[in-house]
Amino acid sequence: MPPGHLQAVASALLKCIERDEDLLQFDYLYKMTDRDNSPGSGSESGFRVRGYSGSISTRPNGFCRIELMEAAPNGQGRVVEILDMRNKRELELDSGQKIKIYKRKKEFSLTRSLRDLLTFLDSCTGEQLEIRHSV
Repeated sequence: MPPGHLQAVASALLKCIERDEDLLQFDYLYKMTDRDNSPGSGSESGFRVRGYSGSISTRPNGFCRIELMEAAPNGQGRVVEILDMRNKRELELDSGQKIKIYKRKKEFSLTRSLRDLLTFLDSCTGEQLEIRHSV
């Protein structure tokens, strides 16, 4: 692989990560206000928002989104809207209850790793770069 190609891809990825770094540096948790439990992570469905079936997910790390879905004419579900909940505190459900969003700061080193990779690629002088990975 030409080092320049990998460098271009890594540079584009770094720009995207830097754009959202303020959001990616958190783990997100949610809590349904009608339940007597601690905020949790993962995914859950079975609630309605604006008449649509909803499902919330905090995966992968650094993300929290709600998908709103409807049934297509053929009976299959389809996503009609995706709500990015990372900058929101709560969302009211059709039932009158709310989903509350919590965030917890975490170690986020992907930006540093990509910058280190770009520094390494800048120092590569050959026309081809071979990447080997062992487990």
